[in-house]
Amino acid sequence: MPFIQINNSSLPYYVRRSHRAKRLHMLFKEDAFEVVAPPRIKNSEILQFIRQYKKWMLKQLTHRQCKSPKSAYWPLHFLAGETLRFKDKSILLNVKFAKHKGTILEANGLKITVPWQKVTQEGLSDYVKQQVVAWYKEEAMIAVMRAIQTYGPVMGRSPLAVQIKKQKTRWGSCGMDKININWLLMLAPEAVLDYVVVHELCHLFHRNHGVRFWAKVEKFFPHYKQAEAWLSQHGQALYLT
Repeated sequence: MPFIQINNSSLPYYVRRSHRAKRLHMLFKEDAFEVVAPPRIKNSEILQFIRQYKKWMLKQLTHRQCKSPKSAYWPLHFLAGETLRFKDKSILLNVKFAKHKGTILEANGLKITVPWQKVTQEGLSDYVKQQVVAWYKEEAMIAVMRAIQTYGPVMGRSPLAVQIKKQKTRWGSCGMDKININWLLMLAPEAVLDYVVVHELCHLFHRNHGVRFWAKVEKFFPHYKQAEAWLSQHGQALYLT
């Protein structure tokens, strides 16, 4: 799908020619802008029309992001100029074409370098989405291991294995000397991820949610109810459909 660059934002659009159309007009659809054009109008005129509507297009996109509950955590199209959530802070998504791929968090946002030889314009959004998810998983492993190194020694037990994965109904789970943590927690405040790690470490001692389990959670993470409340209020919006 083609897109037009406005400042740091890439706005996708497509052209639909219609015999009913007597003039050019534009509609904002679910995932892109639709330009409706008469059959015989030249492509150069269409491009000029789109350029004239740049400010309107950006305004519509901004309005849509503000209305959507998920827009606070996920971009609509995974294109340059949109925002992501990382540790409950908004960061800018920067997308650049280059010879080699790469993902790095910089002072002005998350930079995704796209290999121009392998990624087409039509596949750009899907490629960026894949790289963003892969980056979240890597950062989640780093954050979880940090939390284990912080809490494990004082609690007296650490898991032998850690797995980062997306779980549909859980933020974490515990097996025999192994814990699983949902990488979507990288969108939440750091304290929330720390709480989930402590929660699962407590399951290494108590396999249920009995009185002794919650007493241990409170001992090592006194403000756990605040983390539980945050997940209850915001957790569903973290999921990427």
